[in-house]
Amino acid sequence: MPSARQKSLAPVFNAAHAALKTYAFDYQGEVTGFYKDHPAFRDKIYFVDMTGQGTQIIRPLEDAEAAETKLRSNTFLFNSVARMQKDGFSFCVQVDDFNAIVIDRAASRRGLPRLTGAKSPVDIENVYVFDHEVGHLICADGYGYMAPNLKECVADAYAVIRHIQRFGSAEGVAAVPSMRAVELAFRNDSGAHFTAPTVAAIIEDSKTTDFSTLTPGETAALATTYARRNMLPYHKVSNMYYSFLRFNKGLTNAADGDMELMKTFAARIVTTATGDEFKFGSQALKALVAGQVLCDGKHVKLAGRGWQKVLRDLDARAEELAKAAASPVPPAANLNSPPNAPKEGAPCAKP
Repeated sequence: MPSARQKSLAPVFNAAHAALKTYAFDYQGEVTGFYKDHPAFRDKIYFVDMTGQGTQIIRPLEDAEAAETKLRSNTFLFNSVARMQKDGFSFCVQVDDFNAIVIDRAASRRGLPRLTGAKSPVDIENVYVFDHEVGHLICADGYGYMAPNLKECVADAYAVIRHIQRFGSAEGVAAVPSMRAVELAFRNDSGAHFTAPTVAAIIEDSKTTDFSTLTPGETAALATTYARRNMLPYHKVSNMYYSFLRFNKGLTNAADGDMELMKTFAARIVTTATGDEFKFGSQALKALVAGQVLCDGKHVKLAGRGWQKVLRDLDARAEELAKAAASPVPPAANLNSPPNAPKEGAPCAKP
Protein backbone atom coordinates (compact mmCIF):
# COMPACT_ATOMS: atom_id res chain seq x y z
CA MET A 1 0.00 0.00 0.00
CA PRO A 2 1.30 3.51 -0.74
CA SER A 3 2.22 5.57 2.30
CA ALA A 4 0.31 8.68 3.35
CA ARG A 5 3.16 10.77 1.91
CA GLN A 6 2.88 9.04 -1.47
CA LYS A 7 -0.87 9.47 -1.48
CA SER A 8 -0.49 13.18 -0.91
CA LEU A 9 1.75 13.41 -3.97
CA ALA A 10 -0.61 11.65 -6.35
CA PRO A 11 -2.92 14.59 -7.20
CA VAL A 12 0.09 16.79 -8.03
CA PHE A 13 1.97 14.03 -9.83
CA ASN A 14 -0.99 13.22 -12.06
CA ALA A 15 -2.01 16.77 -12.69
CA ALA A 16 -4.39 16.55 -15.23
CA HIS A 17 -5.18 16.24 -18.67
CA ALA A 18 -3.48 19.05 -20.49
CA ALA A 19 -4.55 19.54 -24.10
CA LEU A 20 -2.19 17.92 -26.59
CA LYS A 21 -2.38 20.75 -29.12
CA THR A 22 -1.79 23.59 -26.67
CA TYR A 23 0.64 21.94 -24.28
CA ALA A 24 3.96 23.80 -23.86
CA PHE A 25 6.97 21.97 -22.46
CA ASP A 26 8.39 23.87 -19.48
CA TYR A 27 11.73 22.28 -18.64
CA GLN A 28 12.22 24.31 -15.46
CA GLY A 29 8.69 23.49 -14.33
CA GLU A 30 9.11 19.78 -15.05
CA VAL A 31 12.36 19.62 -13.09
CA THR A 32 10.83 21.47 -10.13
CA GLY A 33 7.88 19.07 -10.22
CA PHE A 34 10.20 16.07 -10.44
CA TYR A 35 12.10 17.07 -7.29
CA LYS A 36 8.81 17.68 -5.49
CA ASP A 37 7.49 14.24 -6.46
CA HIS A 38 10.82 12.45 -5.93
CA PRO A 39 12.60 14.28 -3.09
CA ALA A 40 15.05 11.40 -2.60
CA PHE A 41 16.62 12.21 -5.98
CA ARG A 42 17.12 15.92 -5.36
CA ASP A 43 20.89 15.62 -4.93
CA LYS A 44 21.31 12.50 -7.05
CA ILE A 45 19.83 13.47 -10.43
CA TYR A 46 20.72 16.70 -12.23
CA PHE A 47 19.15 18.10 -15.38
CA VAL A 48 20.96 19.83 -18.24
CA ASP A 49 19.50 21.79 -21.15
CA MET A 50 21.81 21.58 -24.17
CA THR A 51 19.54 23.27 -26.69
CA GLY A 52 21.53 25.56 -28.95
CA GLN A 53 25.27 26.03 -28.58
CA GLY A 54 25.66 26.13 -24.80
CA THR A 55 24.50 24.15 -21.81
CA GLN A 56 22.39 25.23 -18.87
CA ILE A 57 21.85 23.44 -15.58
CA ILE A 58 18.17 23.27 -14.65
CA ARG A 59 17.63 23.34 -10.89
CA PRO A 60 15.43 25.10 -8.36
CA LEU A 61 16.83 28.62 -8.19
CA GLU A 62 17.90 28.39 -4.56
CA ASP A 63 20.66 25.83 -5.28
CA ALA A 64 21.29 26.28 -9.00
CA GLU A 65 24.77 27.75 -8.53
CA ALA A 66 26.03 24.86 -6.37
CA ALA A 67 24.67 22.34 -8.88
CA GLU A 68 26.32 24.22 -11.74
CA THR A 69 29.71 24.03 -10.01
CA LYS A 70 29.36 20.33 -9.26
CA LEU A 71 28.30 19.42 -12.79
CA ARG A 72 30.95 21.45 -14.55
CA SER A 73 33.61 19.57 -12.61
CA ASN A 74 32.42 16.31 -14.22
CA THR A 75 34.54 16.02 -17.35
CA PHE A 76 32.88 12.79 -18.47
CA LEU A 77 29.45 14.40 -18.54
CA PHE A 78 30.49 17.42 -20.54
CA ASN A 79 32.48 15.33 -23.00
CA SER A 80 29.27 13.33 -23.50
CA VAL A 81 27.28 16.53 -24.00
CA ALA A 82 29.71 17.76 -26.65
CA ARG A 83 29.55 14.43 -28.47
CA MET A 84 25.74 14.16 -28.46
CA GLN A 85 24.90 17.83 -28.96
CA LYS A 86 25.70 17.93 -32.66
CA ASP A 87 23.14 15.19 -33.39
CA GLY A 88 20.34 16.55 -31.23
CA PHE A 89 20.09 13.53 -28.94
CA SER A 90 18.86 13.61 -25.37
CA PHE A 91 20.41 11.10 -22.99
CA CYS A 92 21.14 10.20 -19.39
CA VAL A 93 24.43 9.30 -17.76
CA GLN A 94 25.25 7.59 -14.49
CA VAL A 95 28.62 7.59 -12.74
CA ASP A 96 28.57 6.01 -9.27
CA ASP A 97 25.89 8.01 -7.41
CA PHE A 98 26.12 10.92 -9.84
CA ASN A 99 23.31 11.01 -12.41
CA ALA A 100 22.42 13.55 -15.07
CA ILE A 101 19.65 13.87 -17.64
CA VAL A 102 20.50 15.95 -20.68
CA ILE A 103 17.69 17.22 -22.91
CA ASP A 104 17.98 18.83 -26.33
CA ARG A 105 14.67 20.62 -26.79
CA ALA A 106 15.23 20.91 -30.55
CA ALA A 107 14.44 17.16 -30.63
CA SER A 108 16.15 16.76 -33.99
CA ARG A 109 17.45 13.17 -33.40
CA ARG A 110 19.52 13.26 -36.58
CA GLY A 111 18.77 10.36 -38.89
CA LEU A 112 15.92 8.99 -36.73
CA PRO A 113 12.15 9.45 -36.67
CA ARG A 114 10.36 11.70 -34.20
CA LEU A 115 9.20 9.19 -31.60
CA THR A 116 5.70 10.57 -31.16
CA GLY A 117 5.09 10.77 -34.92
CA ALA A 118 5.23 13.32 -37.71
CA LYS A 119 2.08 15.15 -36.64
CA SER A 120 3.13 15.43 -33.01
CA PRO A 121 4.09 18.91 -31.73
CA VAL A 122 7.71 19.22 -30.63
CA ASP A 123 6.56 19.96 -27.06
CA ILE A 124 4.88 16.55 -26.84
CA GLU A 125 8.08 14.95 -28.12
CA ASN A 126 10.09 16.88 -25.53
CA VAL A 127 8.00 15.84 -22.54
CA TYR A 128 8.00 12.24 -23.79
CA VAL A 129 11.81 12.28 -24.03
CA PHE A 130 12.02 13.94 -20.59
CA ASP A 131 9.92 11.16 -19.05
CA HIS A 132 11.86 8.49 -20.97
CA GLU A 133 15.20 9.68 -19.58
CA VAL A 134 13.73 10.00 -16.07
CA GLY A 135 12.49 6.42 -16.39
CA HIS A 136 16.01 5.21 -17.07
CA LEU A 137 17.26 6.58 -13.75
CA ILE A 138 14.38 6.00 -11.33
CA CYS A 139 13.00 2.60 -12.46
CA ALA A 140 14.44 -0.80 -11.64
CA ASP A 141 16.26 -2.23 -14.70
CA GLY A 142 16.26 1.21 -16.32
CA TYR A 143 20.04 1.56 -16.36
CA GLY A 144 22.98 -0.83 -16.14
CA TYR A 145 24.22 -4.08 -17.57
CA MET A 146 21.29 -6.19 -18.72
CA ALA A 147 19.62 -7.04 -22.02
CA PRO A 148 20.02 -3.81 -24.01
CA ASN A 149 16.35 -3.60 -24.93
CA LEU A 150 15.15 -4.19 -21.36
CA LYS A 151 16.31 -0.79 -20.09
CA GLU A 152 14.84 0.94 -23.14
CA CYS A 153 11.55 -0.92 -22.64
CA VAL A 154 11.52 0.25 -19.02
CA ALA A 155 12.17 3.87 -20.01
CA ASP A 156 9.54 3.85 -22.77
CA ALA A 157 7.03 2.14 -20.48
CA TYR A 158 7.50 4.88 -17.89
CA ALA A 159 7.18 7.62 -20.53
CA VAL A 160 3.99 6.13 -21.98
CA ILE A 161 2.34 5.73 -18.58
CA ARG A 162 3.32 9.30 -17.66
CA HIS A 163 1.91 10.56 -20.96
CA ILE A 164 -1.42 8.89 -20.22
CA GLN A 165 -1.40 10.39 -16.72
CA ARG A 166 -0.60 13.85 -18.10
CA PHE A 167 -3.05 13.93 -21.00
CA GLY A 168 -5.79 11.47 -20.09
CA SER A 169 -5.32 9.13 -23.06
CA ALA A 170 -2.69 7.42 -25.20
CA GLU A 171 -3.57 9.46 -28.29
CA GLY A 172 -0.29 11.38 -28.29
CA VAL A 173 1.87 8.24 -28.06
CA ALA A 174 -0.10 6.04 -30.45
CA ALA A 175 2.67 6.28 -33.06
CA VAL A 176 5.51 5.21 -30.73
CA PRO A 177 5.31 1.43 -31.45
CA SER A 178 5.51 2.09 -35.20
CA MET A 179 8.37 4.57 -34.77
CA ARG A 180 10.31 2.00 -32.75
CA ALA A 181 9.71 -0.50 -35.57
CA VAL A 182 11.05 2.08 -38.06
CA GLU A 183 14.11 2.51 -35.84
CA LEU A 184 14.68 -1.23 -35.67
CA ALA A 185 14.75 -1.37 -39.46
CA PHE A 186 16.88 1.71 -40.04
CA ARG A 187 18.89 2.50 -36.88
CA ASN A 188 22.38 1.15 -36.28
CA ASP A 189 22.14 0.44 -32.53
CA SER A 190 21.90 -3.35 -32.27
CA GLY A 191 18.14 -3.14 -31.75
CA ALA A 192 18.55 -1.77 -28.23
CA HIS A 193 15.71 0.75 -28.64
CA PHE A 194 13.16 -1.75 -29.93
CA THR A 195 10.34 -1.37 -27.40
CA ALA A 196 7.26 -1.73 -29.61
CA PRO A 197 5.62 -4.75 -27.88
CA THR A 198 5.94 -3.15 -24.43
CA VAL A 199 4.54 0.20 -25.55
CA ALA A 200 1.71 -1.46 -27.48
CA ALA A 201 0.69 -3.45 -24.39
CA ILE A 202 0.37 -0.30 -22.28
CA ILE A 203 -1.57 1.54 -24.98
CA GLU A 204 -3.97 -1.38 -25.26
CA ASP A 205 -4.41 -1.67 -21.49
CA SER A 206 -5.04 2.08 -21.20
CA LYS A 207 -8.47 1.48 -22.78
CA THR A 208 -9.58 -0.32 -19.64
CA THR A 209 -7.01 0.65 -16.97
CA ASP A 210 -6.95 3.84 -14.91
CA PHE A 211 -3.31 4.87 -14.52
CA SER A 212 -4.21 8.19 -12.89
CA THR A 213 -4.40 6.78 -9.37
CA LEU A 214 -0.78 5.63 -9.31
CA THR A 215 1.75 7.34 -7.04
CA PRO A 216 5.25 8.20 -8.34
CA GLY A 217 6.73 5.02 -6.85
CA GLU A 218 3.93 2.84 -8.17
CA THR A 219 4.32 4.31 -11.65
CA ALA A 220 8.04 3.52 -11.71
CA ALA A 221 7.43 -0.04 -10.47
CA LEU A 222 4.67 -0.65 -13.00
CA ALA A 223 6.90 0.49 -15.86
CA THR A 224 9.45 -2.18 -14.93
CA THR A 225 6.72 -4.81 -14.70
CA TYR A 226 5.38 -3.97 -18.16
CA ALA A 227 8.88 -4.12 -19.64
CA ARG A 228 9.73 -7.48 -18.10
CA ARG A 229 6.44 -9.04 -19.17
CA ASN A 230 6.21 -7.70 -22.71
CA MET A 231 9.72 -7.12 -24.10
CA LEU A 232 10.71 -9.28 -27.03
CA PRO A 233 13.64 -11.49 -25.99
CA TYR A 234 16.83 -9.79 -27.06
CA HIS A 235 18.09 -12.71 -29.16
CA LYS A 236 15.01 -12.29 -31.38
CA VAL A 237 15.54 -8.52 -31.58
CA SER A 238 19.20 -9.08 -32.41
CA ASN A 239 18.32 -11.53 -35.18
CA MET A 240 16.04 -8.94 -36.77
CA TYR A 241 18.62 -6.20 -36.35
CA TYR A 242 21.30 -8.15 -38.22
CA SER A 243 18.82 -9.13 -40.91
CA PHE A 244 17.94 -5.45 -41.41
CA LEU A 245 21.47 -4.08 -41.02
CA ARG A 246 22.10 -3.57 -44.73
CA PHE A 247 19.05 -1.28 -44.89
CA ASN A 248 20.11 1.12 -42.12
CA LYS A 249 20.58 4.03 -44.52
CA GLY A 250 17.14 3.48 -46.00
CA LEU A 251 15.33 6.11 -43.94
CA THR A 252 17.83 8.93 -44.39
CA ASN A 253 18.12 8.09 -48.10
CA ALA A 254 14.33 8.24 -48.41
CA ALA A 255 14.27 11.59 -46.57
CA ASP A 256 16.62 12.84 -49.32
CA GLY A 257 14.42 11.39 -52.08
CA ASP A 258 16.35 8.18 -52.82
CA MET A 259 13.93 5.25 -52.50
CA GLU A 260 16.03 2.39 -53.88
CA LEU A 261 17.11 0.94 -50.53
CA MET A 262 13.56 1.31 -49.19
CA LYS A 263 12.24 -0.66 -52.15
CA THR A 264 14.75 -3.43 -51.48
CA PHE A 265 13.66 -3.48 -47.83
CA ALA A 266 9.99 -3.77 -48.86
CA ALA A 267 10.81 -6.69 -51.17
CA ARG A 268 12.56 -8.41 -48.28
CA ILE A 269 9.61 -7.98 -45.92
CA VAL A 270 7.02 -9.16 -48.43
CA THR A 271 8.91 -12.42 -48.99
CA THR A 272 10.41 -13.18 -45.58
CA ALA A 273 9.47 -16.44 -43.90
CA THR A 274 10.40 -15.07 -40.46
CA GLY A 275 7.33 -14.07 -38.48
CA ASP A 276 8.91 -11.32 -36.36
CA GLU A 277 10.63 -9.76 -39.38
CA PHE A 278 7.36 -9.69 -41.26
CA LYS A 279 5.30 -8.33 -38.36
CA PHE A 280 7.56 -5.44 -37.43
CA GLY A 281 8.91 -4.77 -40.91
CA SER A 282 5.29 -4.44 -42.07
CA GLN A 283 4.56 -2.11 -39.18
CA ALA A 284 7.45 0.12 -40.25
CA LEU A 285 6.42 0.16 -43.91
CA LYS A 286 2.78 0.92 -43.12
CA ALA A 287 3.82 3.89 -40.96
CA LEU A 288 5.96 5.19 -43.82
CA VAL A 289 3.19 4.79 -46.40
CA ALA A 290 0.78 6.54 -44.02
CA GLY A 291 3.13 9.53 -43.75
CA GLN A 292 3.64 9.12 -39.99
CA VAL A 293 7.42 9.56 -40.10
CA LEU A 294 9.36 12.79 -39.64
CA CYS A 295 13.12 12.44 -40.09
CA ASP A 296 15.64 15.31 -40.08
CA GLY A 297 12.78 17.77 -40.26
CA LYS A 298 11.36 16.13 -43.40
CA HIS A 299 8.15 14.16 -43.79
CA VAL A 300 9.05 10.77 -45.24
CA LYS A 301 6.04 9.37 -47.07
CA LEU A 302 6.15 6.39 -49.41
CA ALA A 303 3.62 7.61 -51.97
CA GLY A 304 2.36 6.29 -55.27
CA ARG A 305 0.77 3.19 -56.81
CA GLY A 306 3.86 1.08 -56.25
CA TRP A 307 3.64 1.56 -52.50
CA GLN A 308 -0.09 0.87 -52.49
CA LYS A 309 0.74 -2.43 -54.18
CA VAL A 310 3.27 -3.12 -51.42
CA LEU A 311 0.47 -2.67 -48.87
CA ARG A 312 -1.71 -5.14 -50.77
CA ASP A 313 1.18 -7.60 -50.97
CA LEU A 314 1.75 -7.26 -47.22
CA ASP A 315 -1.92 -7.97 -46.52
CA ALA A 316 -1.86 -11.01 -48.80
CA ARG A 317 1.32 -12.29 -47.15
CA ALA A 318 -0.23 -11.78 -43.71
CA GLU A 319 -3.17 -13.97 -44.76
CA GLU A 320 -0.78 -16.66 -46.01
CA LEU A 321 1.15 -16.69 -42.77
CA ALA A 322 -2.07 -16.76 -40.72
CA LYS A 323 -3.37 -19.75 -42.68
CA ALA A 324 -0.06 -21.56 -42.32
CA ALA A 325 -0.10 -20.95 -38.57
CA ALA A 326 -3.67 -22.28 -38.32
CA SER A 327 -3.02 -25.43 -40.37
CA PRO A 328 -2.88 -28.65 -38.32
CA VAL A 329 0.63 -29.97 -37.83
CA PRO A 330 1.05 -33.49 -39.29
CA PRO A 331 1.80 -36.17 -36.67
CA ALA A 332 5.46 -36.84 -36.11
CA ALA A 333 6.92 -40.09 -37.42
CA ASN A 334 7.49 -42.86 -34.90
CA LEU A 335 11.22 -42.55 -34.39
CA ASN A 336 11.38 -45.82 -32.43
CA SER A 337 10.47 -47.97 -35.44
CA PRO A 338 12.69 -48.67 -38.45
CA PRO A 339 11.48 -47.10 -41.69
CA ASN A 340 10.16 -50.35 -43.19
CA ALA A 341 8.67 -51.90 -40.06
CA PRO A 342 5.25 -53.52 -40.70
CA LYS A 343 2.19 -51.83 -39.29
CA GLU A 344 0.71 -53.30 -36.15
CA GLY A 345 -1.36 -56.39 -36.98
CA ALA A 346 0.09 -56.79 -40.49
CA PRO A 347 1.65 -60.12 -41.46
CA CYS A 348 5.42 -60.27 -41.48
CA ALA A 349 7.13 -60.84 -44.79
CA LYS A 350 8.39 -64.31 -45.43
CA PRO A 351 12.14 -64.82 -45.28
